[in-house]
Amino acid sequence: LAVVAASLIGLAKYSIDLRAERDRALAAEHLASEARLASEEQMRFLTGLFSWTDPSAARGRTLTVRELLDPALATLRSDTTRAVTVRVRLLDMIGTLYAKIGQLQMAEPALREGLELAVTGIGESSVEVADLRQHLGTLLFARAELKEAEGMLAKALAARDRQAGPESLAVAETANSLGGLLASQDRLDEAERWFLRALAIRESALGPHHVDVAASLANLGRPARVADIRS
Repeated sequence: LAVVAASLIGLAKYSIDLRAERDRALAAEHLASEARLASEEQMRFLTGLFSWTDPSAARGRTLTVRELLDPALATLRSDTTRAVTVRVRLLDMIGTLYAKIGQLQMAEPALREGLELAVTGIGESSVEVADLRQHLGTLLFARAELKEAEGMLAKALAARDRQAGPESLAVAETANSLGGLLASQDRLDEAERWFLRALAIRESALGPHHVDVAASLANLGRPARVADIRS
C-alpha cells in the first residue's frame, strides 16, 4: 500500500505542479492564488483517499491502484460541496490514472463527467476543458473510437494554441497525439505535419537530447538520431 500510495501522490503532485506553472503564466495574480488553493485541496483529497480504504479489506495483501481509485471516485461524486475547479481537476486526475493502469472503461466516464462539469461550471475557454479534451481524445484513440478522438484532439489543440501559445509544450503534446491518430489511419502526410510541429516545439523548448525529442524522432522514423540521443 505504501508503494502504491507514494506512486499515486508523486504522479498527482507532478501533474499539479505542471498545471500550476501554466496557470501562473496564463492568469493574473489573484487567479494564480486561486489555482494554488485548488492544488492544495487536490492534495488533501488525494491524501484522504488512503483513509477511506478499509484496512481490513486488504487482509495483509497490497491494495491495487483500482481499489484505491474506486472509493476516491465514489467520494468525489457524492461530495458536491467542493469548488467546481477542484472537482473538475480531480475527475481529470482520477480518469487519467484509471487510463494509465488500463482501466479504460472506468476512465472514460470520469473524464466525460469532468469535461461536462468544466464546460458548464468553469467555461469553454478554460485550461481545464482543453486538458480534459486532450486526455479524453487520447483515451478514445486507445479505444479505437477514431472519429470522436480526432474531434476532441482538434478542439484541444485549438484551445491550447490560444491559451499557452503556438510554441508551448501543451501544443506539442496534442500535435503528437493527433499525429499518432492520423498515422494509425494511414493518413501519413497529415500525420507527418503534426509530428514535425511537435518535434520543432520540443527541440526548441527542451533541447535536442530530451526524451520527448527522441519520441518525436521515432514517430517520424528517424532511428539514427534517436540512437544518438539515447546514447
